[in-house]
Amino acid sequence: MPTKGGYSPGSGATLMAGNPKDGRLETARRHVREGAVRVTRQEALTARLDRLGCVELAKQAAYVLSTLETSLRLAREDLLELETRRCAGRR
Repeated sequence: MPTKGGYSPGSGATLMAGNPKDGRLETARRHVREGAVRVTRQEALTARLDRLGCVELAKQAAYVLSTLETSLRLAREDLLELETRRCAGRR
């Protein structure tokens, strides 16, 4: 059952704070994994709405997809930067 904030266990939503024991690198990896799943789901939803002829909903879904793709790109850039720093011995 969703809570007041819209989070419901098993819905695919996660809390942004994550596990406090995660390091920055592990958190960045998780963000990329979860972001990729969200993009894939949104792509499927957008395509389905388009096939069903739901033009306005498909446009909205495409807008959300664009935002998710941007977030994923930024998460990948962050991960790459953290991995590069780690390889260079900087933290």
